[in-house]
Amino acid sequence: VEGRALVYVRVCPARARDRAVHLTGGGAVTLTGEAETRDFAFDGVFAETASQLDVYEKIGPPVLQAFISGINGTILAYGQTGSGKT
Repeated sequence: VEGRALVYVRVCPARARDRAVHLTGGGAVTLTGEAETRDFAFDGVFAETASQLDVYEKIGPPVLQAFISGINGTILAYGQTGSGKT
């Protein structure tokens, strides 16, 4: 998609104290807490079982191909220390 940043999320394994995370398909994630439920939409969602290779194979090649064609490209990984950003 030209003209905007694409946003993908990789869900980390839930801990007992975390909110419940539900992948509802089509890039949607629902967080269920004690007091509320929130829905979020992304361009893509990777389950907690997705490997780093799975993530790269989905988002890396289009960025690399655009770069080879002379278009700037960036993959930005953001998250908690030890969460698999490498």
